[in-house]
Amino acid sequence: MKDYLKEEIINFVEKTDINSFSENPFRKPIIKFKSANDPMFNDLKEVIGDFHFTPKEAFEYYFGENTFEDGTVIAIALPYSNNVLGNKKGIPSKKLSLIAPVLKDLSNYIIKLLNSKGYKAIDPSSEDFFKISTTKDIYSNWSQRHIAYISGLGTFSLTGGLITDSGKSVLILTLVTDLLVKEDKRQYSSLNEYCLYDSKGSCGKCIERCKYGAISSNGVDKNKCLDMSFDTEASDLQAEIDSNYGCGLCLIDVPCENEKPVPK
Repeated sequence: MKDYLKEEIINFVEKTDINSFSENPFRKPIIKFKSANDPMFNDLKEVIGDFHFTPKEAFEYYFGENTFEDGTVIAIALPYSNNVLGNKKGIPSKKLSLIAPVLKDLSNYIIKLLNSKGYKAIDPSSEDFFKISTTKDIYSNWSQRHIAYISGLGTFSLTGGLITDSGKSVLILTLVTDLLVKEDKRQYSSLNEYCLYDSKGSCGKCIERCKYGAISSNGVDKNKCLDMSFDTEASDLQAEIDSNYGCGLCLIDVPCENEKPVPK
């Protein structure tokens, strides 16, 4: 079942067709499976807040109490292809804003596949109970990045983005299902193992890339980043960027753009 799901997900992504794209906007997806009862999921209640759902809580919030005993978290990264990442001016393509809906399509496709085999599944990030708060800091009750990190998809960068084997210019999708499969082992042992700045004390290219001072040696000021990304009265540089999507300058022209820069 695990291999079947992988093959179906890869085929779905390969056949993705978006208007205005001359070629597929994604490279080969990365897919990881992790036990939904991994104790690290409980740790997110301390790392993020007690409001953060565990996979079991998210599943039972949707399907009802005592509907979940064991299952799997499916974590998927969709790496952007080079024709999407940027242009000659070194800024993200406006086409990025057209890609995000693919996640919902893929999510629905996977859920239908699992349902057809007799399993339940949920994409917490697309449900009504999913919340994002911008009070003091920016956080959600289902952090795709943290769930993906625990699932073995990659480690964090200085900007807070997830660096996968195909870099950090990716879209992330995580689902919970009562399907049981053999889990994948995490290939890293620390939060920022793949980040050159944190692991080697070198690089810091993303600090230079951010024109608005939202990234420093201390990480990213998420509120400043958000304010800049959706400021309709932005500078000439941001006028080149689709304000409905955000910025993305730190995603391109950096060593972790489309690969994992730190050797295993």
